[in-house]
Amino acid sequence: MIEFRSRVEFEDYEVEEITGFEPDGQGDHLFLWIEKRGFSTSELIARLAQRLGARAADFGYAGRKDARAVTRQWISIDTKAGGVDEARIAALDLSGVRVLRVERHPRKLRRSQHRGNRFCLRLRDVCDEDLPLLETRVEAARRHGMPNPFGPQRYGYRGLSHELGRRLLAIDHEGYIRELVSPEQTPDTPEVAQLREAVLSGDRAAQKALVGLRGRLPRDLGVLARQLARRPSDWKSALRALPRGLLGIHLSALQSRVFDHVLAHRPGELGDVQRGDVLFLHEKGAAFLVPLTTTDAELAELQARADAFELSPSGPLPGRKLLGATGEPGRREADAFASLGVAPEDFRGLGLGLDQRGARRPLRVPVTDLQSSREGSDVVLRFALPRGSYATTLLEVLSLGVPAALSRLQSGPSEVR
Repeated sequence: MIEFRSRVEFEDYEVEEITGFEPDGQGDHLFLWIEKRGFSTSELIARLAQRLGARAADFGYAGRKDARAVTRQWISIDTKAGGVDEARIAALDLSGVRVLRVERHPRKLRRSQHRGNRFCLRLRDVCDEDLPLLETRVEAARRHGMPNPFGPQRYGYRGLSHELGRRLLAIDHEGYIRELVSPEQTPDTPEVAQLREAVLSGDRAAQKALVGLRGRLPRDLGVLARQLARRPSDWKSALRALPRGLLGIHLSALQSRVFDHVLAHRPGELGDVQRGDVLFLHEKGAAFLVPLTTTDAELAELQARADAFELSPSGPLPGRKLLGATGEPGRREADAFASLGVAPEDFRGLGLGLDQRGARRPLRVPVTDLQSSREGSDVVLRFALPRGSYATTLLEVLSLGVPAALSRLQSGPSEVR
């Protein structure tokens, strides 16, 4: 294991969004190129909305950026809805926020409109004895990329939010509400304990008494408390009252757990192409199946394209139209579903505005423009990653190596309980 310290200072972790387009220079939406430090994108929008007298819904962004970091990204705001203009932006004074550029554009910035992110990370106190191994792992990342897991940030408070997704798939309204208020999902406070006791006891009077608790609970639990006070023990209406975004996060966590299971149990190198694989085209974002009847020559041609990082084997994000693998890769995908007690068909006909078409995610991603330099006792890394992948994964790979990093996924809390 190579030991180092990271994120000691905000400046140790710099992120810059790669958008792939430029604002048109005209239109009803102001695009703000913003540098922030010390808080999340959601908190940035909340602060901007409060200061400008706008609604959070008037803002747009392509991707969420880390809180404990210095980050630069585009934020859009609808000038018609918010009554905001360039003069008000110029007068903006927010601690930890710098507006570096202001442009106009006809349309709101949407999620995932960026191509990726560029990083500059400082690894502090790297021993001289570890430098050769670190450089070997850096060179391997240049050539072969890195694994593409979702990792712990996807799985909530104690890494178990996929359990809520399982309850949604099972259309288990009461089970979902009970899981939502459990200690595994929610930090303990006196208010949460009162809500939990009212839910678990099924006492209608206790649930009606939750009416005064809403303002002292986290927002989503406050919604739940208000609905149970209105309609005690009506679990279906309680679930339907919750924000669709929250339900979507929990379903997404289950999809992610399926993917991470497949990734953790992939044999050999992540770029090795097998018959039955579904291959992901990095440039186009499309996927196609490798038939079991593929000849050796055809397989060798696909492998050459994988070696050039044109394509990679992929894992499933389950949904009603998922293109599934076959053969041995398909068996491993079936094992991932079985480990979680769900089946592909469970993702069909969900209702609740949670329709999931399904998608493929590459098992590895390229680490482009990767450079490392020694600065005193530190090592500074500069590189870029495609959207949806995480710089923390690269740090784990550099510290532990790929096999150990993947073994951590295998020990994750994916079992049915």
